[in-house]
Amino acid sequence: MIRNVVYLATSVFCIVFSICALLYVYWDASQPKTGAVGDGNAWPTFQELLPVISTLLMGVANLPIAIMRYKDYIRKSQDEQPGHSADDRPEMADKKLGSTTLQSGDRAASRLGYDSFGSGSVRVMPEENHGGNERSRTMSDQRQIFDRRPPQLERVAEMAKRPENIAHSAGRSFLGYYFGFDDYHYLNTPLDCISFASPGADGMHFGFLTDFSTAASLEEAYVVRVDPMDFDEPVKLAARNFKDFLRLMCYCPDALWVMRAGIAEAEYERLAEQFPSLRSGTPAFYYEEDHAVAARVIEAFDLKPIGSVQEYYRELQRERMERVVLITQDGIGIAGERGTGARHKIFAMERQTAPDANKLRSFLADASDESILGFIRDARSMGQFHGNAELTAIAREQLLRLGLAREAGNLDKDG
Repeated sequence: MIRNVVYLATSVFCIVFSICALLYVYWDASQPKTGAVGDGNAWPTFQELLPVISTLLMGVANLPIAIMRYKDYIRKSQDEQPGHSADDRPEMADKKLGSTTLQSGDRAASRLGYDSFGSGSVRVMPEENHGGNERSRTMSDQRQIFDRRPPQLERVAEMAKRPENIAHSAGRSFLGYYFGFDDYHYLNTPLDCISFASPGADGMHFGFLTDFSTAASLEEAYVVRVDPMDFDEPVKLAARNFKDFLRLMCYCPDALWVMRAGIAEAEYERLAEQFPSLRSGTPAFYYEEDHAVAARVIEAFDLKPIGSVQEYYRELQRERMERVVLITQDGIGIAGERGTGARHKIFAMERQTAPDANKLRSFLADASDESILGFIRDARSMGQFHGNAELTAIAREQLLRLGLAREAGNLDKDG
């Protein structure tokens, strides 16, 4: 919200300030000058007016974009308020839990078996459960330890060292990326994300989503894209697994930058106009030499074409929602077992407003493991842990209790 308002206000300021400056310059130049400053009217040169004119043009160019973004934010905020149906929002069309479309507010609660409470938290009860509010069984027996690069990433890292694959790139990147292992963590990077690649721009990075260390392996884990500068939606589901990440990197590299699971039809159409490769399936690389590099990767990993990019992400969203037992605000959700008879609840939070510690402790006292992890995922996505020692300590205690030492350590990594 603040970012959109500042953007809009800055654009207006640039226009108003420039106009006032030009009017003053015109008025001052029209006043006759005498004495040491010279006689007659002294009009400013083009070079002297250039900074003011540039500021005016910058404001005029950015104002329509700022207005559009602000209106889009207001529309999204209104759609997410209780009483507004998510059916009216195109980006929710593909977000389904089983065969039931996700909705917001009380209508969503009644359709999905949610019980809304005045405190702002929401209890979620699977349809097949008719039992009490017992705590779900612990997930600690499913935890994995991921302390080394998976074999496929090792092979890519080796290819990224070969001169024939990187010498043509000014930054010596491999198909536009720099590969590493767990070396990127910003204030909104998921705690259960192990980063492995970055394009080296704006802090964007890609990582394995371990689902709080329950993924079967890193090579089978979902891949997320983290855009730290996109404060409203910093985390996007980018690929089904690492091999699919490579497929997209070679066959449709633009998709990794702009597409995500659950993308709205209208947004996809807009992006397809800007990035024709999303429709054509013909890769668009910055360097012509990258076509040969991509061919080597395709051969080394036996990569099959993606086909319809839009259909791929639609199917990716459907598959993810089938694994999710609790929806989180970033759309990633908490994966878990269904049919356990557990009841889950959501701790309501607002961006840039620190949650009440006492209410949070009361929430955590009888919350299921999935509910606790849902709170932690939401708080991390919103950047709530940054600069909040008390909230960080509460989250660390819960993560360590659940046997999530890596995730607890990531609380200290925020940029």
